[in-house]
This record gives sequence, C-alpha cells and structure tokens, in this order.
Amino acid sequence: MFFHEKNGSVIFYLQVVPNAAQTCIVGVVAKYDKMAFKLHSKEPPERGKANKEIIEYLSSLLDMPKSHVVIDKGETEKFKKIKVLNAKQVDVQKAFQGLGFL
Repeated sequence: MFFHEKNGSVIFYLQVVPNAAQTCIVGVVAKYDKMAFKLHSKEPPERGKANKEIIEYLSSLLDMPKSHVVIDKGETEKFKKIKVLNAKQVDVQKAFQGLGFL
C-alpha cells in the first residue's frame, strides 16, 4: 500500500534521485519495509533546492497549494516521508494513478 490517511492528511514515501534531466516520478521501490515512489528531481540537493522542486512538482500533480504538501521526515535524506494536508486518500491515489505506477 502506497498511501495511508491519518488525521485528515495523506502520507506516502518518496525515494529521490537529484540532478536528473527532469523532475518526474519514474517508478516504485520497496525501502525500509515501505513502498515508495521513485522521483527524479532536476535540482541538486543543496540548500533545499531539490526539496523545493519536489514540493512544487507534487502540488502541481495533486492540484493543491504548495502549503498542503509537506516533507514530514527526511529533508536531508533521499528517502522522504510526504504528508499532504487536508486531503483524502482516494483523491491523492487518483492523481497518482494517471502516472501508470498503481
């Protein structure tokens, strides 16, 4: 299971590869007993550039304000816990289904 809903938020995980040609989700991986999306970020991991790019990409994908997409854990790591505030699991899952990885 990729998503779970908790206290009005949806939580999922990313494994991020910085310095890629473009920012996009390229697949899925299993890490630390969790299923995660593998996301390429065109930005480097310095001074929060990749994290900012990740937030912008996900908010666009989910059609939500950037303030609703939070890196809940792993800001300085490649494996990140993402929390989408004020969201329903079904809506987040629907946005990701269009990518073809679910």
